[in-house]
Amino acid sequence: MFDGVKVLAMDIEELRSVILSILRTGLLNIRVLGWSGRADLCAMEADHLHNLPDLIRDPKLKFVEYYFNISRMSYIKEAGESSAFRAFADDWARLKEILDRLRSDSAR
Repeated sequence: MFDGVKVLAMDIEELRSVILSILRTGLLNIRVLGWSGRADLCAMEADHLHNLPDLIRDPKLKFVEYYFNISRMSYIKEAGESSAFRAFADDWARLKEILDRLRSDSAR
C-alpha cells in the first residue's frame, strides 16, 4: 500500500533506488566541496539532502511530492546551473516518471 493505494512493490523499490542515488550523488558533492573549502556549498547540499533518509524509510506520496516540488526546486534555485546541479538530472527525470505513475495510481 502507498498512501492507501495499491502499487507495485517494484515502484516503491524503484523510488527508493532513485532516492538513494540522489543521496549518494549529494554526499559525493559534499565531499568534493568540503575538500575545496566550500562550506557554504556543503551546507546547501546538506539542506537539499537532509530529509531523504525519512523518505526512504516512509515513502508517502505527499513526502515525495514535497521533495520534488519544494526541496528540489529550492536547491535548483540556489545551485543554478552548477555541475553539482547537473549531476542530479538523470535521477530527477527518473523520479518524475515514478511520481507521475504513483499520482496516476492514486487517482484511481
